[in-house]
Amino acid sequence: MSEFETASLAIREAAMWIAAAHVTVALLVGVGQIGIVYYGIQVMNRMGAQRAKEARKRDKAEKRRHTETMTALQELIRRTAPAQPA
Repeated sequence: MSEFETASLAIREAAMWIAAAHVTVALLVGVGQIGIVYYGIQVMNRMGAQRAKEARKRDKAEKRRHTETMTALQELIRRTAPAQPA
């Protein structure tokens, strides 16, 4: 093998290692991105579940207040209604 061929093979081998390193880094970055997206989705799901729980709690309290208000209104109407002639 001539000196030129040896140098050419060395350059090709270096280029191959650089390409392999590039692919490895790209793979690691891709896995990292997948991990970040997965974590973000998990956080969004937890926050959505928490908001839903708070909304159910708020709806239950509003329904209870509505029932209490309607009961008080019916009692007020009953007490202030004119006497019915017999």
